[in-house]
Amino acid sequence: MNAKSNPQKRFRLRTWSTPLTVGAFVLTAGTGLGLFFGLHGGLVQVLHEWLSLAFVLGGLLHFLDHWKSVQVHWRRLRGKALMLAGVAALVIAFVPLGGDAPGGRVSPQATIQTLARVPLPALAEARHEPLTDLKARLEAAGIDMGDGTGSLAEAVGSDRARLNQALAAVLSSPAPTSAPN
Repeated sequence: MNAKSNPQKRFRLRTWSTPLTVGAFVLTAGTGLGLFFGLHGGLVQVLHEWLSLAFVLGGLLHFLDHWKSVQVHWRRLRGKALMLAGVAALVIAFVPLGGDAPGGRVSPQATIQTLARVPLPALAEARHEPLTDLKARLEAAGIDMGDGTGSLAEAVGSDRARLNQALAAVLSSPAPTSAPN
């Protein structure tokens, strides 16, 4: 009796590694492209960050299942070059580029998060704009600012799409060149 006809056939790594890798790749690639193109709503970021661990697991299982093929590719210049390029890119990804150092480059995400935490009256003052005008523009964009003393982050919570919408409303009208009297 062969393994195909045996209902208790032995565990085969390939029966798990390939489908897991393909499914996780589709999820990771789809959510990654969504994030790249600014689609942050729903569960996109959460699924991308957490379920990409399934891609790592599938990749490791796939790597183990195809170990002999990996060894053959390692002996060839092209295979070795591609594998080493992947390792080099991984190492470079973790090299600090000055963003965390004092006086270093500030990430756009850090700037957005900082602006989101600034109380609305301070944003209006920084833009040399009456608070009532700024609050009205935000409310016209569907952002309820309540009494107008809170921050954009307090108004939209963790919804990045709404935060982007709020920031667009704040920055949509050119601020006057001088402070209001």
